[in-house]
Amino acid sequence: MVKQLRVEQFIKPDAMSEGFKNSVLKAGILAGGLLGNAPTHDYSHYDNNSSCPECLDHLDKQDEIIQARDTVKFLKDNPDIIKEPFWSSALNHLHGIISGSGFNSTWSAKNNKVFMPSNADIYDPGINAIVAHERTHLKQAQKYGNDISFAFKYATNRKFRLNMEAEAYAADYAWYVKAGVYDTKEILNNSAKALSSAFYGWAADTPEEAKALILKYYNELPKK
Repeated sequence: MVKQLRVEQFIKPDAMSEGFKNSVLKAGILAGGLLGNAPTHDYSHYDNNSSCPECLDHLDKQDEIIQARDTVKFLKDNPDIIKEPFWSSALNHLHGIISGSGFNSTWSAKNNKVFMPSNADIYDPGINAIVAHERTHLKQAQKYGNDISFAFKYATNRKFRLNMEAEAYAADYAWYVKAGVYDTKEILNNSAKALSSAFYGWAADTPEEAKALILKYYNELPKK
């Protein structure tokens, strides 16, 4: 189980040029204009008048269409990922209330599938790290027999829970390291803090203990 964080906050300041950001913005606007029927409103002035209500309304609608289409493609390209069913969402919200972290929309792994929450941001590159994390849990469940035996031991054995999550966090940490544009020190610190918090039932006594274990599993991963 892992929360999806916006990873832009971890991108190194010099890793993305302003020109690249502008190119991405213009490409997104262009993509929106290519969908649907030919527009009857002149949207060419959007760059100079971003407060135009009709322009903004049009772009909002196109964004919804594009995201729905891209979500379908994402799920088709990743058959082991499915939209989170209601019962799983309810359990995650209950977990959030009990742990004191509030209502949670979290990724999770159950029944040989990775469950994607309804508010998942498929455009966030960090989604690849989350998927690596949850796929590690799928392998762990297979290793320990099945979902039920794995879940029971996970819930009742704090040391086991710590090791399972540290191994999973090592997998997503490896993705961030390989990407090369993220502040991996900050990401590692956040993961370690999470493992020593109520969200994971205080699996680790301290962030330092969690960090050391994550790095241990990371160093054991095959380096490609």
